[in-house]
Amino acid sequence: MKTYSSGEAARHLGVSLRTVQYYDRQQIVSPSFKSEKDRRIYTEEDLKKLELAILYRELGFALKDIRNIMYSESPDTLLSEMLSSYHHHLSEDIRHKQEQLDKIELMQKKLKKEGSLAISNHQQLVMLLETKRADHRTMRLLAGYLGFLFLSFPICLSFHLPELALFLAAAGLLLLVFYHASRYRYLCPHCQRLFELPWYRDLFSLHDPKKGKYTRCPHCHQRGWMEEFGKVKSHKDSLAHLNKEDQPG
Repeated sequence: MKTYSSGEAARHLGVSLRTVQYYDRQQIVSPSFKSEKDRRIYTEEDLKKLELAILYRELGFALKDIRNIMYSESPDTLLSEMLSSYHHHLSEDIRHKQEQLDKIELMQKKLKKEGSLAISNHQQLVMLLETKRADHRTMRLLAGYLGFLFLSFPICLSFHLPELALFLAAAGLLLLVFYHASRYRYLCPHCQRLFELPWYRDLFSLHDPKKGKYTRCPHCHQRGWMEEFGKVKSHKDSLAHLNKEDQPG
């Protein structure tokens, strides 16, 4: 049976001697034997366990979890549970980090474009970020709709079915309008309250990418350009503070 000293085990695995000693001190993988001079002697089986422990550590497993796997009577079952748990937490962490990155990039763009940052609280930032996402999804759907028309119109006309072509165009347009109406809210510059538009008002209201919708506020009944925001689940109906820095003192 081939055996290894601590130094030989470290060289064999491509790690430092300190790493091998660390897993021994933590009682995760200890050598099977000790020599008469109290030197630690590792077997091939010990090295396989140590290699696994190092792999689990590189995956981000906590030491106590690695120890539990190593000494478990059903290591594969426990490992499967651990992997599922770590996968969930890592996915949540990535989602959270991506959310932070999106917010930072949005603030950078706003600052570069406007010269100063008009965002004073987290709620404003979330609203602007959700608006950006809603705009992106809407543009993707619009591109898909135009591509669908480009493909379907020639086919329908080649079969002498102009009515079908018009029906498909109208149905697709209505679906786009329904989607748009369900994803946006509007801020009245007069009463500073958010409101939604029914799909038919969304369809027949003037729209400007920068100004928003030209329509009437259902709260104060003033007509004008209403700034457009993507829907956020936690919105309150009244957001008077949204653009307070732009209002006269």
